[in-house]
Amino acid sequence: MFGFTKKEWGRVCCLFTHGGEFQLKDWPNGDPDEMKTVKDSRISAVNLFTRVKGFYMRYQDITEAPMIKHWAVNKLVIHRNKRHLDGGLKNLLWKEIEVFLKKERYKVAGF
Repeated sequence: MFGFTKKEWGRVCCLFTHGGEFQLKDWPNGDPDEMKTVKDSRISAVNLFTRVKGFYMRYQDITEAPMIKHWAVNKLVIHRNKRHLDGGLKNLLWKEIEVFLKKERYKVAGF
């Protein structure tokens, strides 16, 4: 599992996905103290995205991956011909991470 220790898994705070279920197969199921993986990636995704902030980025002309509709991820759409909007997306991304890390469950991790 990527060679992370329990402590390192506990400090993972966000995940960027492109919508492939196979991306989640080696992630711990929810609580990093359990350090168990789940073969059913749908269950794993539900548990994982309650513990880490999920982001899904795509270009505006590419269709959204079907699994994204079921996952608790922020959808960020990049416009190929309006790249001046990228700065706003960057600010939104960092604001979302900051809000997520201010939740009660991360106070123990020292964020």
